[in-house]
Amino acid sequence: MKNFEVYKDLRNNPIYKVNDTFYIEQGSDMQPAPKFLQSWFQKWIEEKRTDLIIKTNFSEFKIVSTKENH
Repeated sequence: MKNFEVYKDLRNNPIYKVNDTFYIEQGSDMQPAPKFLQSWFQKWIEEKRTDLIIKTNFSEFKIVSTKENH
């Protein structure tokens, strides 16, 4: 089972936390955030810096793969 949380930054860009790794959208792809952002995001969450990162509330979601199996 994966732990899945969704946050947003000040510009309303989504930040996804899957287990202990943060992911950000880059163009149409979702990539792990650079190492320096990984530590910043974690620090901001621990310090409850809601001026920098906000946890969103969601009740239902689906993870949809866009990759096709050939």
